Amino acid sequence: SASRSRCSPRARARDDDREPPGCGEREPCIGLLRASVPPWFVTGHTVELPAIFTSQLSALLAGEHVRGEDHVLAAYAADALGKGHLPDLVAIPGTTSEIASIARLCNEYRVPLVVRGAGTGYTGGTVPIRGGIVLTMERFHRILEIDEVNLLAVVQPNVITGYFQRAVERV
Repeated sequence: SASRSRCSPRARARDDDREPPGCGEREPCIGLLRASVPPWFVTGHTVELPAIFTSQLSALLAGEHVRGEDHVLAAYAADALGKGHLPDLVAIPGTTSEIASIARLCNEYRVPLVVRGAGTGYTGGTVPIRGGIVLTMERFHRILEIDEVNLLAVVQPNVITGYFQRAVERV
């Protein structure tokens, strides 16, 4: 199994293969924005989820909205580029209060949290390179308001553009 190291938020990547300075077991890594990323960052070191975290997450969302099956994890591991890293679990919230509770729980247990829309990006922004939780927004697919006068729409994050365009045309 891969090494499970974490590094400090103040850590900065070096231009070589080594982990950044300041790595320790108490502080999680944050994403580093770089044009060229060292190999340790691409392959990623992950964290192990405490059993209490997993049970609290399952209680929060009801079992069917916390997924850990291999085929589900693989589906949420990469974006359109096809490169990725398996998450440890996938959370599928249905309310904003559930999202807030998941974020608090991940913060409390220092578990990486990646929020994912449809996962079609080409930047790697929704790839769980450190493992942890992928919080998918797939249940947030409603158009809440279309305001013709002010040319404004309020939509949830997983509204498909084509669906939105057709809804605007009907107004």
